[in-house]
Amino acid sequence: MLKKILGTILIASWCLTIAVAAASGAKNKIVLQLTDSSPEKQVLVLNVAQNLLKTYGDDVEIEVVAFGPGLPILL
Repeated sequence: MLKKILGTILIASWCLTIAVAAASGAKNKIVLQLTDSSPEKQVLVLNVAQNLLKTYGDDVEIEVVAFGPGLPILL
């Protein structure tokens, strides 16, 4: 039961990410995934996003998708 719920949430967030990226005018679209509750991994994902913004500026759209143990970063 829990697998079905998590699978549905994952598919819904994936579809939403694709829809948002398609509506965007950015040429570069990046999705970063966070599935770990480790503070080091959370900082790593945010640092990657920051480095992408520094490199591409306004020409990139970044989505961070968190699920499972990675959800607390969004709360």
